[in-house]
Amino acid sequence: MPRNRRFGITGKSCAIGRLYSICRKKKSNLMLAQYVYPSKIGLFRIIRHGRQWRVLREDQEMGRHDTAEAALIATRIACPQARLPGELDQWRYIPELALAHSRVSSEGTHWPLAG
Repeated sequence: MPRNRRFGITGKSCAIGRLYSICRKKKSNLMLAQYVYPSKIGLFRIIRHGRQWRVLREDQEMGRHDTAEAALIATRIACPQARLPGELDQWRYIPELALAHSRVSSEGTHWPLAG
């Protein structure tokens, strides 16, 4: 008796489980809306994460906030040496699907070399 049958798992439920895991993987690759600003001490990003906004310096999370403006204020207080602009209009805004065409596949992208 196959292992799956012993636990009451049918072929249909296995297929649904695989489909769920595939959909879940694709969802994690979504490009989120974000504000970006390069400074002397690193790249700062304010990223929409559901209902909250995350602040990242390089790849390290600095905090989560209810609004992008609150995230900006907290970041400027935490890192005055970065000399971040006080208005989000001065940051580069990248919309949610701006880079959807440039996502790398799970197999990796192989570019032909010239020459």
